[in-house]
Amino acid sequence: GEKKKKNLFVMKIVYSGDIEWVPQPGQIDRMKELEISIPEMKLEDTDGPKSTEWWTAMAKAIPMVHDDIIVAKLRPGQTIECWMKAKRGVGKTHSKWSPVGTAFYRLLPEIVIDDELLTNNDALYLKNVCPMNVFDIEDIAKNGHGLKVSRPRDCTMCRECISKAEMKDKIKLRRKRNHFIVKELLPEAIAVLQDKCKDLHDEVDKMLARERHPKEEEEEENDDMEDID
Repeated sequence: GEKKKKNLFVMKIVYSGDIEWVPQPGQIDRMKELEISIPEMKLEDTDGPKSTEWWTAMAKAIPMVHDDIIVAKLRPGQTIECWMKAKRGVGKTHSKWSPVGTAFYRLLPEIVIDDELLTNNDALYLKNVCPMNVFDIEDIAKNGHGLKVSRPRDCTMCRECISKAEMKDKIKLRRKRNHFIVKELLPEAIAVLQDKCKDLHDEVDKMLARERHPKEEEEEENDDMEDID
């Protein structure tokens, strides 16, 4: 018979979860300010040699956001020794800090109901079958069935509501091409813009203050020069 193929090498996969945080000077104090609680260790004990339990607790304190990202695959005898430095920046400085590289957005789901074809039983079916609880039944006298799309943002387009053939003509699933749903990137960008506007406002106030009281500033400068003499 044919010989069974054997794996010549057993790969060791290095994941992002293998990366551990090593606190730098001042970061322990920062954790105190943020009131980060670590039961396994005492933040006050920052001097002297550290135990394995201490370093394990520190690694758990600031974990990786995603711990299953493959960093490298190693063959027997291979090792990786490296120090990594995390630095926060903005895309204007360098494209590596641009969040749009991994950003995504959703288009607002649009659910169109045919009031003439939909019956009361269909309305009950749709309300119960939707896993995201998008529909409600309210005023039956308004359209004859009372079905209302109350939470369109929760719709994941799973198509469960049109899984039955007879429902495909009674309800349509679409997306509004000009309505984007953003959660993190846009609010963060607005916050940065607000900070910049505040800085500009403060600088303008300082400039106006100098223009209104130039003599007082000159006197202060002269007093400072006399003190130096």
